[in-house]
Amino acid sequence: MPLDPEQHKRYSVEETKKALAAFQIGNLDTARTIARDAIDRGLETAFLLKIEGLWLQKNGQLQEALRAFHHARTLDHRDPMILQSIASVLFDMEEASSALKIIDRKSTRLNS
Repeated sequence: MPLDPEQHKRYSVEETKKALAAFQIGNLDTARTIARDAIDRGLETAFLLKIEGLWLQKNGQLQEALRAFHHARTLDHRDPMILQSIASVLFDMEEASSALKIIDRKSTRLNS
């Protein structure tokens, strides 16, 4: 059953806090479970997608991780950690030249 806007907002804050708490103590599996459940319910935030991407990367699902990070970037294009995550996955995929271009783009933005 779809959430009304107020429920969606409350659920968003609650799930983000839970995922963040798990992530901060190093429990990526729990953070991912919380994030995945929220995403499956239609709550796609850049933060939750980053958690998903990190878990996918850690578990060797690099193409899916790249998709999650790119999707997160469409939701928050100003977050430099998303670009860093994309570059990290590209390095893991042995696409160093592409990763370096992203890192260069990131540093250019931070210095301007």
